[in-house]
Amino acid sequence: MTAREARILTDENLKGEVIKPYMDIIYERILSSAKEGKSSITHPFHDVHKLHYPSRDIKKAIFDCLRTQGYEIIDHSDPDPGHPCSSAYDEIKW
Repeated sequence: MTAREARILTDENLKGEVIKPYMDIIYERILSSAKEGKSSITHPFHDVHKLHYPSRDIKKAIFDCLRTQGYEIIDHSDPDPGHPCSSAYDEIKW
């Protein structure tokens, strides 16, 4: 297998097989939040304890997929960098 073939295979899988389990969890959270009258979710990977936390490439593929479906992805910087419990987080809005 050449490097080009490997890249093509990676790209194809990042658009389907690899992100599907994460997307299913995110869609469940979106559905639940929308039913509560909310218009966004934060920390979209909070409930992926059944899976590994997504790598940077998987996270990018998930967010790219969501953007094509009309969702807005917001990367919030750490709101209180001096506090040990504070950290940056992502938000998905619709």
